[in-house]
Amino acid sequence: MRMILSDLDGTLLDSAYRFDAARPALECCRKKGALLVPVSSKTLPEMAYWSRELALPPAFSYENGFGIAFREAQPAWLKPRVLDRYGYRFQGTAREAPGWRVWEQEIGSATERIRQLLERFPKGTVRFATELSAKEWVRITGLSPELAEKARRRRGIPPLWISPEVRSQVVQAFREAGFRVGRGRFFVTVAPYDKGTVAEALVRALRARHPHARVLALGDQPADEAMAPYVDRFVKVHGPKEWNRVVWTWLACDGGEP
Repeated sequence: MRMILSDLDGTLLDSAYRFDAARPALECCRKKGALLVPVSSKTLPEMAYWSRELALPPAFSYENGFGIAFREAQPAWLKPRVLDRYGYRFQGTAREAPGWRVWEQEIGSATERIRQLLERFPKGTVRFATELSAKEWVRITGLSPELAEKARRRRGIPPLWISPEVRSQVVQAFREAGFRVGRGRFFVTVAPYDKGTVAEALVRALRARHPHARVLALGDQPADEAMAPYVDRFVKVHGPKEWNRVVWTWLACDGGEP
């Protein structure tokens, strides 16, 4: 059994949100039965959209480790009960992602603690990404208006938009306060969980059924590196062409280099 945990933006998707260059390795995943599980900062409705586009994932993680969604109520390839050990609680079928069953972290008072820390910084220099308008999302991320609207619908703790002149101070303040901080392409996430949380949970749940399963993780940003301690191999890749080469080699796909 093999599983690939993959970031999307800048990793499997290019700057225009296309993945054509990765199609050979995606097809190889399908043929060899490798589990591709996207682990992204994207929201639940965004990830439901991309799961249809990729036509492979039996599961995905959204909002930087806040939640995990499965197609099946009881996936045969892992033990869902193991997820409880890492703070994930079953929430049922999601209305905004029909057919997907979701497990999510409990936030508690974390959002209010974040708001209190943000008061240390000049007004306007740090904002929750959900406070940005749809037009600002389009300008910052390059998403279409439709996908930008999906990106603003957060179920967990929203990421932060931080002005460059205070970014290092904000990151340091949250790390000192005990939050996990992840730097992505456009925003910074601060939360009690991160991509490492979901990577550890999924790998443990997988190996509870398949003790010898091998796991590869791929990403392009510092936030993705949080997955590295919990997998057999982490590779930093930039775009679908590199993604295709690494996955093709790791799976020993037929035909040599694609």
